Amino acid sequence: MKKVIGLLLALVLAFSLTCVAFADGATLTVTPSSTDVAKGGNVTLTLSLAGADVAKSGGLTFAYDSAVFADPAKADGSWVLTGAMLADFDNTKNTAAIAYMSATDINGTIFTLKLNVKSDAPVGPTTISVTPAFKNGSTAIDCAAASATVNIKCDTHSYSDNVVPPTCTEKGYTVHTCTACGYETTDTYVDATGHSWGDWTEVSPADCTKAGSEKRVCSACKVEETRDVAALGHDVEGVEWEYDSGAHWKTCKKCLLAIGSNGEAGSEEHSFGAYTETKAATEDAEGEAERACTVCGYKETKTLPKLEKAEATGVESSDSKTSATIAGAGSKLSGFKKAVVIVDGKEIAVPESAYTITTDPATGDATVVVDAAALAALDIKPGTYEFKLTGEGVESTFNVKVPEAAVAPANNAGTGTTGNASADAAAANDASVTSPQMSDSDIAFLIVALLAIMGSSVFAGVTYRKKRYNK
Repeated sequence: MKKVIGLLLALVLAFSLTCVAFADGATLTVTPSSTDVAKGGNVTLTLSLAGADVAKSGGLTFAYDSAVFADPAKADGSWVLTGAMLADFDNTKNTAAIAYMSATDINGTIFTLKLNVKSDAPVGPTTISVTPAFKNGSTAIDCAAASATVNIKCDTHSYSDNVVPPTCTEKGYTVHTCTACGYETTDTYVDATGHSWGDWTEVSPADCTKAGSEKRVCSACKVEETRDVAALGHDVEGVEWEYDSGAHWKTCKKCLLAIGSNGEAGSEEHSFGAYTETKAATEDAEGEAERACTVCGYKETKTLPKLEKAEATGVESSDSKTSATIAGAGSKLSGFKKAVVIVDGKEIAVPESAYTITTDPATGDATVVVDAAALAALDIKPGTYEFKLTGEGVESTFNVKVPEAAVAPANNAGTGTTGNASADAAAANDASVTSPQMSDSDIAFLIVALLAIMGSSVFAGVTYRKKRYNK
């Protein structure tokens, strides 16, 4: 029987190797159970096929070093593919054959082969090669040979040791190498030492606006580390402002550059407040006003032209405000201006927050609106007073009204007022609308009505008690 199987196996292999046409290529993979095998041990090879067309027959031929592996008769091979009418392995010739009744998918794991390593096998790498031959009828399936390499190790290693010391950044360790087979193993790890840095030294100096840099060097490995040093910034601490008619600046102690209030290099324009009068203009003489820079204190003066009287027209007064129009005075009231109220021959300064000036762009006329509550807040008693408004080359007067409702009390403690003239005036005005006053006759009528109601109640109570008593 064995001769018959051998004959069939030979025929299958011969037929597989005499094909005349080829299908698309397939890939054979040989995977060992271990890449390191000890003397006297064994290794199992697993063969897998991918990308192959269906096949009806096939064969495998194995080749390896007989000095490493034992007599082929001790090899153990078997097909993993199923459903074949013939599946055999000839361990005398290191060949395997398979045959199907019909074309069959042969992809996947197809065969395993177990080889035994001789106890006296030479150590080192050795290769096992496999040559495939599959076909479907007369069409051969193109598939290249494949191989696997395993390393034969000593059954008992004889090691030499090499200690690798740690560095600043890498761990240290010990390598044990077998002097017979070259097998290596590593252990005894030691943590990296870390750098041993020296002091920081200057590479490029920082100045007021430019960053500098420093470096330090590891005394062990000589590697360098650098870092930036921030710009120092300008130093104007305690420095007085310098100025001219157009700008102001401070001089940096270190770089001697002009520095503005924002800390940046360069001078900056003055930031002026409002003009204040230093010499009043009259109809016969010019006046003078000055303004100061709020940053450096530089003062700028201007001449105020002689005054021209301007008539105020359209004057209208109410409990809340007085308004008037001054022809052509808009531009003259857009810069320097001052306002006063004349009370008992005395001028009381009126802040700009107490009045507004609107200029008509078509006519240049100025419309002035004076807030009555704001005037009352100046402790001005109710009445009508002269309001004088002076600008650059113009002066106009008109009467303003301070009504009772707009007066701010001198002491608002316990009065329920807010202390804000405008708000209290508005509250007083609202109270006058929502809380009507009663006359003496109204009060008398109310008293009579209450007495009548009380009498009726007493009479009804007495009558009720009598009825109860009679019962």
